[in-house]
Amino acid sequence: MTQLFFIAPGARVDASSQFESGASVWPHARVVDSSIGKNSNVQDNAQVLQSQIGNEVTLGHGAVLENCVVLGPALVAMNARLKNCTLKPWSGVGANAVVENQTLSSYQLWLGGKRGDQSLRSLLKTGENLEQNKEAIHERLRTQPAGRALFNFKEYVELGKKYQQVLKNFQFANNHMELFGYSLRKEQPLPYFDALLRHLQKGMDNQLQILSHHASAGVVILPYINEVYELVWPRIHPEARLAPGVCVFGDVVIGGGCKFETGVSLRGDYDKVRIGEDVYFDKHVTVHTNFHKPCVIEDGARVGRGAVIHACTLGQRARVGLYATLLDGCVIENNACVPDEMVVRYDQVIR
Repeated sequence: MTQLFFIAPGARVDASSQFESGASVWPHARVVDSSIGKNSNVQDNAQVLQSQIGNEVTLGHGAVLENCVVLGPALVAMNARLKNCTLKPWSGVGANAVVENQTLSSYQLWLGGKRGDQSLRSLLKTGENLEQNKEAIHERLRTQPAGRALFNFKEYVELGKKYQQVLKNFQFANNHMELFGYSLRKEQPLPYFDALLRHLQKGMDNQLQILSHHASAGVVILPYINEVYELVWPRIHPEARLAPGVCVFGDVVIGGGCKFETGVSLRGDYDKVRIGEDVYFDKHVTVHTNFHKPCVIEDGARVGRGAVIHACTLGQRARVGLYATLLDGCVIENNACVPDEMVVRYDQVIR
């Protein structure tokens, strides 16, 4: 039986790495001498180096694993750094955590910042069952003043189902690979500029001319296939400047005067991404959405290298530091600043 998995344009995968059915590797991710198990996903700008990743594992945007073993289901959240670690099933590492030479047992949660680790079982009340009360435990994690539960445990346990639906959409597109320019297996993606031109059967309107211009300059531009199998193309202002290697995927609108450096990944697949005018992204910034959670970045915002902007809102002239991680629903108000490597929690407001 054919092993069907997804390697996105811009992802770097060496010949010694192995992938099982349902695995996905997203733009600008890097996999070297590693194995990725069934239904596991390596998100944008993540790196997996000499590691073994089991089934149903999510490696968040910008995460780096070196010489690690992860037994799924498990989660390594955005911008986490792991070296010489072993994760047992149902363990997790929070956003921006740094973990070295550790073994995490099942249901153990290693949080970011100064918190260290914490067991999910320690959050149980008398007579409470872990499997039957995940939502209540998740809310308890989120509301702890010192706990900083830096990923959404409720959504984490549902990720496998969500990614299966995404994979089905990609399977639907398998007969049209010349159009999309990406590979569902290990073959190199087709030259996207030529593929885009072949698709222009109804004539080249102004927006498609802009897309073809960026594609010919080395920008990866992909439509998203929504739940009713419609193509949703990005929309890019003609005065936006995108460096070669930038990946723009799905329902993304980019305003005039924007400048994005190489390695930037913008994904409007689960919901829309709206970027205003004169926005700057440094190298390897990731912007992503979640189900029914868009991402809005207003005029004049500046985002530092390696930062992850996930399903949240940046106000006008907001500043986000290097390798900061912004989680779902947070709001960075006009002129506010997020320091380097800071994690902004779910629904938190920075003024």
